[in-house]
Amino acid sequence: MKKAWVTIGTVGLFMAGKLKWLLALAKFLKLSSLISLFISFGLYALVYGWKFAVALIYLIYVHEMGHLMAARKKGIPTSKAIFLPFIGAVVALKKQPESANDEAYLAYAGPLWGTLAFLPAFPLYWMTEDPFWGLVIALGAIINLFNLLPIHPLDGGRIVGVISPKIWFFGLIGGALYWIWRPNGILALILLFGAMKCWELICSP
Repeated sequence: MKKAWVTIGTVGLFMAGKLKWLLALAKFLKLSSLISLFISFGLYALVYGWKFAVALIYLIYVHEMGHLMAARKKGIPTSKAIFLPFIGAVVALKKQPESANDEAYLAYAGPLWGTLAFLPAFPLYWMTEDPFWGLVIALGAIINLFNLLPIHPLDGGRIVGVISPKIWFFGLIGGALYWIWRPNGILALILLFGAMKCWELICSP
């Protein structure tokens, strides 16, 4: 049961880090990127142990660096990655992408980098059978694959939005059906934000 709550919490906290208001909170606290990283690591280690903290911080950092490097390639200035304990991390864009293609490019860079980050853990786990590498694989898959669901504001929602924002409605339906089967608060929060975006789409002229 404890492992299940850790898994759910990890996904939820990471996704919460996508919210724009977290950047304002980080600025208010005046936390530098490095200081916030160490604070988050220390708190994760106290609650879940240092190995979990290392894996989680590493995976979140690489994922966010994917977004950051993609933004830089497109000439879009960003903030540094700010870690917020038990919430995740955020890299804010100081200028919006000029096109839907740029938006999708920035969106898929995070899951792409994040997936590449945990792939080396597979041979390490097979060779050593060390549970730590299994933890890295599990967390990496949860963070990055879950984030590809076609629901706004997940990265997957931003990607399919290039094809058609109407796909968000199908993502919401699928997510709602899964929530009925296995209800949890984190998915409910994501569906709420997705529904708000879809409503905005319907009401827009």
